[in-house]
Amino acid sequence: MSTPEEEALVGPIVDTVTSLLEGVLHDDAEAVAQQFAPDSLKRVGLSLFGLDAIGIPMGLAAKPHQLGLAAVEVGDGVAVVELRGRDADEQDVSVCSVILGNNGTDWRIEDLWPVPADCDFTVESVLEPTVLFYNGQLQLELMNPERLGAVETQLVAGLQANGLGLHLLEQGVRIWRIFSEDMEEPVDAAAWAAGVHLAVLALDDAGPDPNTLAEHYGVPVDTVVSSFMEIAGRLGFEMQDDAQPAEAPRPSGLVDLSGKPIPPSGGTDQGGSGGIVLPRG
Repeated sequence: MSTPEEEALVGPIVDTVTSLLEGVLHDDAEAVAQQFAPDSLKRVGLSLFGLDAIGIPMGLAAKPHQLGLAAVEVGDGVAVVELRGRDADEQDVSVCSVILGNNGTDWRIEDLWPVPADCDFTVESVLEPTVLFYNGQLQLELMNPERLGAVETQLVAGLQANGLGLHLLEQGVRIWRIFSEDMEEPVDAAAWAAGVHLAVLALDDAGPDPNTLAEHYGVPVDTVVSSFMEIAGRLGFEMQDDAQPAEAPRPSGLVDLSGKPIPPSGGTDQGGSGGIVLPRG
């Protein structure tokens, strides 16, 4: 059994994730946005693709019959809540880890990983059909393309044409937004888009070829490289952090919502977890 102190700690975390679930299931984008940290990757995804960018990592592409909280971890300023989607036979069809941070006053969601809470975030570990959006076989449609600047418009189109996954698209646009925060809209948008594209491929360890990107964006190869070098020079530490999301600080000691330890990879013994379950369909 959990103590009153533990319940007081876990309660606000559960409230934040429950608000996320209810907002997504009721198509309330404003309520969903309020649950995320302002500089989080998923706020970028939300601005690009709307609620689809949130529903995909949550596993809604698998059309779960039920979606609810299965487990929670809490550490020093970090929390992870595991969501599990189940079919009508109570079989898991999706798993999502909601990663939260505490800003000193409340808990906000930093990221959504479409993998179990004790699993590193690699595309190979994502379940079908969610994985199709992370290996680039399926792409989301931009929600309001007219709101994007020239660089973001060309960048998103280029990344999608390259078959990159949702997380890499979000990462690319976030890199550009951080880098260009104090810039006016550049006239050489294609060159900057190519430079960011090169950075994303480098982060993904894809062995990028600047010549290929130069041809795609219609700019000289030395311009692609110089744009990339300026971006990497200014944002090197941030880009290195984003390149290895699985190394983000995480608490240990996965327990269900009644305080009982659960086996690695979520296990199958989820009975009596006390999780909040929201029906679908």
